[in-house]
Amino acid sequence: MNQYDSKNTSQLLPFNKPIDKSFGYHYNSNEIFICFNFVVSCGISYRGCADGLGMLSKIYPVRAPHYTTIRTWVLKLGYFILMQPKQRRSDWVFIIDLTITIGVKKCMVILGTSLSKLKSEGFGLTLQDVEILHMSVLMHSNHKTVKQALIDTSQAVGLPIQIISDYGSDVKKGIDEFCMEHKDVHFVYDVTHMTACKLKHIMEKDEYWQEISKNIEKSKQQTKQGILSHLSPPCQRNKSRYLNLEGIIKWVGKMELYKEQVGMVQIEKDLMEYGQRDPSSKRRKVYNESEVPQKSIDLFNEKFGWIDKYKEPFQEYQQYIQIIGFVKKEIGSNGLSKNTIDKIGLAYENSIMTDKALAFKNDLLAELTIYIPKQAQGSESFLGRSDIIESLFGKYKYFNNESAMMGITQSVLIMSAITSKIEADKIKEAMEFCTIGTISEWSKTNIGETVFSKRKKFMSLN
Repeated sequence: MNQYDSKNTSQLLPFNKPIDKSFGYHYNSNEIFICFNFVVSCGISYRGCADGLGMLSKIYPVRAPHYTTIRTWVLKLGYFILMQPKQRRSDWVFIIDLTITIGVKKCMVILGTSLSKLKSEGFGLTLQDVEILHMSVLMHSNHKTVKQALIDTSQAVGLPIQIISDYGSDVKKGIDEFCMEHKDVHFVYDVTHMTACKLKHIMEKDEYWQEISKNIEKSKQQTKQGILSHLSPPCQRNKSRYLNLEGIIKWVGKMELYKEQVGMVQIEKDLMEYGQRDPSSKRRKVYNESEVPQKSIDLFNEKFGWIDKYKEPFQEYQQYIQIIGFVKKEIGSNGLSKNTIDKIGLAYENSIMTDKALAFKNDLLAELTIYIPKQAQGSESFLGRSDIIESLFGKYKYFNNESAMMGITQSVLIMSAITSKIEADKIKEAMEFCTIGTISEWSKTNIGETVFSKRKKFMSLN
């Protein structure tokens, strides 16, 4: 028997305040708050949230709204957060980037956090440490639109002390022009993108890397459905395969350990049990016990013997990865400063490094030094990584993937909801702040006709 009172949902909800309903709402604020947290905090899809609450409603006194209702709540919360007046400060750090799904429209976002907060609480940002200061959907993004967005945001919240971005072609010139007009604004090139670009420059000219990529793809195809599938190399990206380098280096290291610690024992066991497919007869050939040891060695070398040929390149690549990892960790934790540059310079001093790896490290140090003001003190730190905005876009795209043909829609409002710190007692105010019509009007004004609406018209043709 259900031990809960079906008329008293407060037994299930962790709030001491009386349950409140927004004007005209069937569901109370706590129920909306639970759905909001399931979606935004736990990353559950709208449908998953509705279905999960539907299952719980069979046991506990909780109601299950339709998934479209939950989506509307999240969008209204996002709109409420986006429209709130922002604090004026003199130490804003702007994090700017654009995202696109399908179609031609892009969404420009400027995130904000304060430098004083970073220095007191640390440079490892979470989504709740930033707020959206600007959001706009653009048909064309160029230096003029980027510069204007920075001007508008500065007029609303105050001139930033720092701007950080990936320095992509669509934002680079706009930021440069803005900083030229405001000499006190300091720009920093995101370390994650900086190191990736420098690695790309090296790897695209590396002949060994081109051969290794082909061998990895060949080994992947040959082993993914055989007895060596557990040793199969990691999947490679279709583009920018150098970004797979860390995973590949890790896999190569594990393969070396596998040979040393496990040897051919597992392969021998699998050959005895399953045999091997014979390409000529398309049947599985079973080997007797005396054949298995040599056959195991031959099979392993046939699929992975190429690894030994590239031991020296792999060692050099590993040094690149170690340098990048240390730089990102140090700047991510302590910010970009003269002190962190000195610490990076001393790293691996006693290690044996190849000439190319040493040149790579020195090149990184020289580039990082450019983005520290000459008048800055040794411990004066700036935000050096903008990964947080990539994380925000990633979560937004996760929710947008429910329909691959949507493109940029009013769902961009979920980004405001993701960065919010809204409490249960604010839900009523958020729900009464706007209507569905308000959001639709905002979407028409700021987004216009979407790919999704065009697609619906196309599919309705008779």
